[in-house]
Amino acid sequence: MGIAFVVEGGEANVDVDPSSPTVEGIGRALELLDIGGSPDEWRARTSEGRILDNDKSLIEEGISKLARIYLSRGPSQDSPGIDKIREMVGDMERRNMEFKKGMAWTDLRCVLTRTVMAMANLKGGGKIIIGIKEGTSRTPVLAGMSREDFDSYNPDDMASFVNEYAEPSVAVVPLKKTYGGKHYVILDVKEFDEVPIVCKKDGRKECKDDLRRGSVYHRPKRKVESTDRFDYADMRELVDLAATKQHRLMHQQCAELYGTIGEGPSRAPDSGGDTPGVRYDKGGEKF
Repeated sequence: MGIAFVVEGGEANVDVDPSSPTVEGIGRALELLDIGGSPDEWRARTSEGRILDNDKSLIEEGISKLARIYLSRGPSQDSPGIDKIREMVGDMERRNMEFKKGMAWTDLRCVLTRTVMAMANLKGGGKIIIGIKEGTSRTPVLAGMSREDFDSYNPDDMASFVNEYAEPSVAVVPLKKTYGGKHYVILDVKEFDEVPIVCKKDGRKECKDDLRRGSVYHRPKRKVESTDRFDYADMRELVDLAATKQHRLMHQQCAELYGTIGEGPSRAPDSGGDTPGVRYDKGGEKF
């Protein structure tokens, strides 16, 4: 019979003889999923704490009546911090969360630059995690990336390339993490400071389909993607965010101005009224 073994969103379909020991099926699944550890260790870990589809533990029900077995990674398989990655990833991509399969910077730099600009135009910004592949039913899998690809994410190279296209410039600082022998790169993208980010030039030959001069990229509500196409609600959201920032900036500038010359204009003592076009400081002196 066919049984699906699932771990962290990855799935391996294994044909198992119902009369065979459970450990044999788990062993074959571990090989297909390219997961370390012995079948006995995984069998013990699964039976001790994991609840299966039919609300029975692995030992109680036995392998013959199951269609799917969930293998649960235990503490010995993980290193501190991996749970934080899992928590960030969740079950799917979102407006403020993008996943990319583990690849070298040069292979992803065009689409990453587009996504960075789009997230910078989103309230609260967002995160891009590289090293996450798509598993069964589009579920994210913490697959990591090769050491060579991991090392290719150089902060200076990334900032230089992204800001070749972004106007105003965007801060790009990769957070590089290794958990359980797997490498991940996390880009924490901040929302724009004063005005939305615009693509200031057409992409190079390898980027011409991803980057276009004059485009304002964003992350629409209706679909998880980075695009320059807006509907009314998305455009209103971006305009409102920009207007709020400009209002705050103007208020700050006024506060700084009046902080320099006093509390604001006032009438001079015994002046008999304001002279048109003349302002007085608190001491009555013209300026």
